[in-house]
Amino acid sequence: MPSKRDPNKKIVTLWLEKGNASELKKLAEKRGVPVSDLIQEAIQNQCELWGIDYKEYCDSKFSNRNDRKEI
Repeated sequence: MPSKRDPNKKIVTLWLEKGNASELKKLAEKRGVPVSDLIQEAIQNQCELWGIDYKEYCDSKFSNRNDRKEI
């Protein structure tokens, strides 16, 4: 349903320098994924280094994405 978000999700805002944001957008386009997915992958990788149990939950009834596998 449009304009509906998973009630278990929270928005996080991040300000980046223009050049960094542009490079992330280019990489995301090259990989064919949204920038949010690219950033989430980076966070997951860093959490592994920190020893934090980070899990992405892909079974939201609000998600229209079916191309992602659960991590």
